[in-house]
Amino acid sequence: PGIYVRAHGTLDDMWRHFRKFTRVQDESGKWFFFAFWSSPISTKLFLRSDEKAIQAFIRPLFLMHGRALTIVTASRQAIATVQAISPLKIEKRWILTQPVWEFMRQLRREQQFDEIIGITWRHTGPHVTITEATMTSRLRDKRDQWFKIGFWRRDHLAKLCTWETMLGPNFLESYGNGEVSRAAHAAQSDHELIQRIENFLDGQAVRKVDAVI
Repeated sequence: PGIYVRAHGTLDDMWRHFRKFTRVQDESGKWFFFAFWSSPISTKLFLRSDEKAIQAFIRPLFLMHGRALTIVTASRQAIATVQAISPLKIEKRWILTQPVWEFMRQLRREQQFDEIIGITWRHTGPHVTITEATMTSRLRDKRDQWFKIGFWRRDHLAKLCTWETMLGPNFLESYGNGEVSRAAHAAQSDHELIQRIENFLDGQAVRKVDAVI
């Protein structure tokens, strides 16, 4: 979704105003593209305007020619109106500070995780008895725990989501009579943990084949 803007001015005025915010510098001078109109920036960052660091960062977007703008941002969950933040004091330089950068990085990771949930459902849905809503809720409950362990890579998160859906609930904690949990505690990195789990599951598959033969 994009955004809707209400302002005292012409379309050209708004174009000249907002084009200044498509790039931003961090505190070291490095430039970044800034798609302020796209989710999750438009749906979550703007709505956190009660936090001082975020308020200082997004405030310039809401003031054009000394007059306040109203931005309406929509997501699948809600439609919210974000108005100019008071007091409308603008700093001389528009800087992407470390707290805002970390918050936006977290937003992107959460968005990426939701995309992985969708992919997981498309591949595992026909093979499980739980509903999509149940699976989504279960995986979102695990998200912050997996982030804290150190899982950020898409391929690692996709595997965890698949295992949790197919072999869960609580795959990391309880699957294989605790073997997966012991592997998690012994691993020195997220990559090593994924390898240990894959080796364990491969070993299980071999034992099942041998038992059938």
